[in-house]
Amino acid sequence: MKLLMILFTGPLLLLLTNKPAHDRTANTYAAVGDSIQFNFTHIESSGFSSALKIRGSISNNGPKTIYFLSYSCDGMQDFVVCDTNFFQPERMMQCNMTIPIKIELKPGKKKEFIAHFMPRTKQNNPLILAYKLVLLDRQFNMDSVLKARNFDFRKLPFLLLKGTEE
Repeated sequence: MKLLMILFTGPLLLLLTNKPAHDRTANTYAAVGDSIQFNFTHIESSGFSSALKIRGSISNNGPKTIYFLSYSCDGMQDFVVCDTNFFQPERMMQCNMTIPIKIELKPGKKKEFIAHFMPRTKQNNPLILAYKLVLLDRQFNMDSVLKARNFDFRKLPFLLLKGTEE
């Protein structure tokens, strides 16, 4: 009888005491997300039909270096999330190929960038933006990804940072 009890309760105890790895990962990313800020400032826009220009920044207020994804053409603009009913991202730089790059942001540092959006309608409300921060780990090798040519970045973990207008 004791053997049967051990056989049935042993796996149950293991199940209750061992959290799956993805839960630990989710907690790690939540902790990272608490220490990263996305801020933006509306720089200029002239008239209804011209592009809206903002200066954005990602700040690392945490104790560890973070690594995240960007692109070589228009860089960090491609990861700004806006209400597509009101705006569409507007590329100000034309290039034939967008190469993914890995950005390293040390504790206490800030990475600034410029982004452009084309208004779809007349906008009277405050600008609401977020930033999709696609996280990479320190060992993530961008060269091997470029050689593979079919890496799916959509499967990487990310944080959606609510933007704060300065």
